[in-house]
Amino acid sequence: MDILELTFILSQRLSIIATIAFILSRMSALGRVLSRKPSKRDKLILSLVCGGLGILGTYGAVEIYGALANSRVVGVMVGGLLGGPFVGGAAGVIAGLHRYFYGGFTAFACGLSAFVEGILGGLIYSRWKKGLIPWHVALFAGLIGEMVQMIIILIFAKPFSEAVALVRIIAIPMITVNSIGIAIFMLIIKSAIEHQERVAANQTKAILNITNLILPYLRGGLNELSANQIAEIIKNSIEVAAVAITDKKKDSCSCGIRCRSSLCWTSYTYKGHN
Repeated sequence: MDILELTFILSQRLSIIATIAFILSRMSALGRVLSRKPSKRDKLILSLVCGGLGILGTYGAVEIYGALANSRVVGVMVGGLLGGPFVGGAAGVIAGLHRYFYGGFTAFACGLSAFVEGILGGLIYSRWKKGLIPWHVALFAGLIGEMVQMIIILIFAKPFSEAVALVRIIAIPMITVNSIGIAIFMLIIKSAIEHQERVAANQTKAILNITNLILPYLRGGLNELSANQIAEIIKNSIEVAAVAITDKKKDSCSCGIRCRSSLCWTSYTYKGHN
């Protein structure tokens, strides 16, 4: 297998990384982690997820000369870039121990490099004080991390001649593809966060707009007439089937249907229940 073929095969694995990044972006724990106010439980969850992603990278590896060309670094380094040294280190330990017991003449070197790369991502997180790590910084971190892994393989894998032969084949594909994978992962997370922020901004804008519209009707006090007018404004603004404003005094809704809510017995309504 030549370098170009190996690069193509590893590139195919990026679809799995993108899918997991999308799923991770929907986790509530991630939002607290990114706000830099995570609980111990949040850090543990993220460590397990990123460590699991590292293990998945091992299982999706390509065997070369009795070793594995893989995308394990993506999981552990993303853990560090998102959650700091603890998350990166814990993810590295999880993925690294799995790789060690997986076997092969690079088992120790690859297991150690997983931990080192997770810590490296965490150190970058600790130094970066501007929120989410941008994709170009993540790309650079991946480049450095994978270069470190190649050096660790050359130092610890024996026999040395086989380690050199392995690195000659896997270095360029793994450094290139995995660095891009880390950058793509962070881009997906960033895109998901920006979408959530836009949704929140639109909701806030809608609330402020409704408030401005109903304030004139509240100046004269809340009564059945103003309540119906306010309900109509709210219904038209947020496109719901019905709006009710209750006072807990009447025994049925103004539409003539008895209210079944356990919280109230009557309401001023606009176009009744649906």
